[in-house]
Amino acid sequence: MLNDPWHLVSNTATIVNRTAVEKVLDGYFISVRIELTDDQLEIGDCEWPQALKYSNHESLESLLDDDSWEDNDEALDLLLEQHGDREFIEMLQELASFLKTPLTVQAIYLERTDFPITACEWHVKPNDKNVEVKMFRTLDGKETPQTILVENNT
Repeated sequence: MLNDPWHLVSNTATIVNRTAVEKVLDGYFISVRIELTDDQLEIGDCEWPQALKYSNHESLESLLDDDSWEDNDEALDLLLEQHGDREFIEMLQELASFLKTPLTVQAIYLERTDFPITACEWHVKPNDKNVEVKMFRTLDGKETPQTILVENNT
């Protein structure tokens, strides 16, 4: 059993252009840790992965200001709740152009000891702007796995 209810891991994906990857990542507030080397990217943390694109939210930079961080915690949580999951996928779609190998991110949340769980996997292939999302939730003793393909419509 995990000590923290959240657990997030990814494979180590090979990237083709660190500068371009940094530019994509710098455009987002990201709720999780991303390790970046010259030619590799890895995601891992004890949080559910979410992202907010700075250009989509005029107030985001002021919400993250060091002087007012605690005062704005609820507003940031609301933005993450409303947009964080979708914009995390959008970030993965942007990163696809700079992947040399596929990136797979897996997250699990255990509310109590073992039941119920929520688990999700995001899979993006190099130069493929579509992200395959596999979600698994256990609700009222019923397993509800689902797989969706999030297409990039741009």
